Amino acid sequence: MKELENRGLLISHHGGGTFVADVIGQIFSKPVIELIARHPQATQDYLEYRRELEGLTAELAARRATAFDRDILTRIMTQMRAAHGNGPFETELAADIDLHNAIGESAHNIILLHTLRACYRLLSNGIFFHRSIVFSAPGASDKLLAQHEAIFDAIMAADPERARAAAQAHIDFIITATREAERSGEWTRISQLRIQQRDQQGAPQTAKPLPDETKTS
Repeated sequence: MKELENRGLLISHHGGGTFVADVIGQIFSKPVIELIARHPQATQDYLEYRRELEGLTAELAARRATAFDRDILTRIMTQMRAAHGNGPFETELAADIDLHNAIGESAHNIILLHTLRACYRLLSNGIFFHRSIVFSAPGASDKLLAQHEAIFDAIMAADPERARAAAQAHIDFIITATREAERSGEWTRISQLRIQQRDQQGAPQTAKPLPDETKTS
């Protein structure tokens, strides 16, 4: 633990415990981020990769979660339920990310956690707009809550196989939703919003999108 702290991978707060340091910016380089931002196909590659990560993470969390981990997961699920249908859209989205982060921490694998956090950072920085697309679909919010409940229940029951299956089913739902958005033309509108947002944030921008950017699968 002390060695990891000396290397800047862990941060200790007096009386507040030890936490994983935020060094995820080193995982995805700027050229890779720019490539991902320009290509809709990269979204499917990202989700395919994340499906396996989320399944493994939930499985390990079901095996390894401590009483402290379970308490944190329970608190976040309570917040998610409260936000569902009552709170602002952003509050439910924030609880979504908090839950996935907490599951990653409960897996107790530092490499896996940093990789997951890098994936979540891409979402938070506007590289992808999956969450907006998925939550805006009719009935999607209720389905997503049920999926998160299923993952949570499996982890709390210490059922690794069920936790993996629930996590992968959750990503399968997101994959289907993003493909539907692409086919319906919603992807083009989202791509335009993404470019506008990145311009406002002052991010480096390429001159023009590649010809295949608006093609549907």
